[in-house]
Amino acid sequence: MSSQRFRLKEAGRLDRNAPLKFKFDGKIYEGFRGDTLASALLANGVHLVGRSFKYHRPRGHLGVGAVEANALIQVGDGNSTEPNVRASQVEIYDGLVASSQNRWPSLPFRFGRSKRSARRTYPGWLLLQNFYVAAQVVDEVRVFYQTRCWTWQGPNRPRSRSV
Repeated sequence: MSSQRFRLKEAGRLDRNAPLKFKFDGKIYEGFRGDTLASALLANGVHLVGRSFKYHRPRGHLGVGAVEANALIQVGDGNSTEPNVRASQVEIYDGLVASSQNRWPSLPFRFGRSKRSARRTYPGWLLLQNFYVAAQVVDEVRVFYQTRCWTWQGPNRPRSRSV
């Protein structure tokens, strides 16, 4: 078992004789039977689990139980995926695959910083709202945000057709 310096040595309702391996954002972590995904990630030192939708600010584990509003994750992959699941309500099992949401292009990269560096190139009196942009450019920007900034992805299966 790897070193989990954020975990208590004893106490709790965990079965410490049953270690489990799970995958979060493509990296393999270890936990114990009885762990929730939130507690296992915290024990492994993972505090950043997502980003806010509007300003792309970091989001971590805030609450315990059903009131968790920040650690929304996507469980599963391929056709058996379920988005917007609270990390504090998912019990880990061997082979669990989970991923963070709203993390384009990656979770550590902060998209808002690129906007801040671009802001330095414009003088203070010049606002981007003052430009008249062709409809084609507006559509390209809209498609860019729709394809890259969704908070979750649906399953990879065709839609059922109603008769």
